[in-house]
Amino acid sequence: MGGGICPSQIFGSFNLQFGDISTSTNCVQEIKIEVQELKSQIETKNGNMKTMVALLVQLLQNSSMSIPLELLDVIVSFSYYIP
Repeated sequence: MGGGICPSQIFGSFNLQFGDISTSTNCVQEIKIEVQELKSQIETKNGNMKTMVALLVQLLQNSSMSIPLELLDVIVSFSYYIP
């Protein structure tokens, strides 16, 4: 073929062997487990955020401080964006 540089000269050659498939499958399993753990952590944190927003709203509503309704509306609307 041509006299130019071949990709294998830069990146090396890569041959997928059947022995690599089990390693690849193990990696995929590990990644799936990690993704599930991260999703669980996010759900927990979202639940905590909802609880904190609800408590903040209650504290502000029961407070003797004068709180602008706009601020309270922003806090309440924020809670709707937490999945």
